[in-house]
Amino acid sequence: MATPATVQTDATASRSEPALTKSNVSGALTENRVAAHTQPAQVQVNASTLIDSLPEVDGLWSQIILEAEAGRFSPSLIEEHDFGIFRDAGDLYVRRELTPGEEFCINNISGRVLELGAGFGRVSSHLRERGVSVITTDADPALVQMYRARGWTDACALALPEVPHSLGKFDAVIALRGVLGLSGEIDAVYESLARIREVLNPGGRLIISSSRVNTLFVLPGRSPLEYRIRFVYRGQRSTWLRFTALPEWLAIPFLKRLGFINVQVLEPAISDGAGYYVFAQVPAE
Repeated sequence: MATPATVQTDATASRSEPALTKSNVSGALTENRVAAHTQPAQVQVNASTLIDSLPEVDGLWSQIILEAEAGRFSPSLIEEHDFGIFRDAGDLYVRRELTPGEEFCINNISGRVLELGAGFGRVSSHLRERGVSVITTDADPALVQMYRARGWTDACALALPEVPHSLGKFDAVIALRGVLGLSGEIDAVYESLARIREVLNPGGRLIISSSRVNTLFVLPGRSPLEYRIRFVYRGQRSTWLRFTALPEWLAIPFLKRLGFINVQVLEPAISDGAGYYVFAQVPAE
């Protein structure tokens, strides 16, 4: 794939990050997904206390997706993470149109494709509309049932770091919206990448996204690089989802160690929110 001006290669990615200092690490920890977080810290503390008072519902994430599928989604979805509160998060998770970053990433995808942690399934949906063969997966069996109800009969439940060889080989694997971070701690994230490498055909491509959240400053009660997200929907709160951040300075050496080539990082100008995309390729035989 040609490298447009908005993509930085692995040769330049390491030089693009500023030197880490106490001030800029602290600054990164206050970033909002869309823009710099400007609310006073006490406002967030008060909001978190209010959220804690709401009833906690296991499976709320599935409810959000399934209501969107049925056309009953309430747009007042709030996402809270360790570094801020993001209102009107529904457009990010249950929109039917591709984001600019997603469109750019899948523009030239062809062959047999595996999507991991598909969520609402908009990427798989758009690929299928273009005639691409896609195996759509998610760790949530309720969402897999939703895919099958759409007619995607080959959809299956899959929880990283498991990527079974029984699925066969693929020409591309897609893992967006930070789904690799749900694998577990950083060693499990690496294992997920290794399993993905094993199911890619020679010349196959990997497209992943992760958060730019900088968690070098270890939060109380967390593992290094760990952060949490929960949702508020229809007066209820979800349980906390635990993610492991995969910043560029880890993603690039991980992929190189696993034998990937042509590693490229998509710049934030096209990337969505506070995340970034990485492209990598398996050498052709």
